[in-house]
Amino acid sequence: MLLTCPACGCQASSELWQNDNDARDVFALYASLPAEVQGETLRYLALFRPGKSKLSWSRAKRLMTELRDLVIAGDVVHDRKPRCLCTPSVWAAAMAQMVERRDKITRPLPNHNYLVVVAYDMAQAAQEGSVQSPAQNDHHRVGPSSKTMSAVAKLQEFARGQ
Repeated sequence: MLLTCPACGCQASSELWQNDNDARDVFALYASLPAEVQGETLRYLALFRPGKSKLSWSRAKRLMTELRDLVIAGDVVHDRKPRCLCTPSVWAAAMAQMVERRDKITRPLPNHNYLVVVAYDMAQAAQEGSVQSPAQNDHHRVGPSSKTMSAVAKLQEFARGQ
């Protein structure tokens, strides 16, 4: 069976990928990432692919190790600014933003520094409250979203004497 890597374009049989230590390590690192980050990781790694060649497994392994370390740290720091809490969903959003704007990014990327800047800005905005999660937006809805919520809303109105 011939497999093609969506990030680097490398084609090889599944047996060859299984026998390559670096390739096996890349897959293990990928599996160790939080689920939110996994969906964006391969497209993000494609930003590191040299123009006319493939992304080597050894470089992919180094990049994945660095990415995993960034994500599991739980925070992000940039340019001597204060640390910000940075969740896996923020890292995923930062990677998605970079992939969406790939035409405006000089490629191949040399390192994760640009990702750190994007993630820091997003984390700082979230920390300052300018970015609300869907759960925070629930109280802005016009009406209840379910029968249960409708009943809760009626109980709240009753408790307030309305």
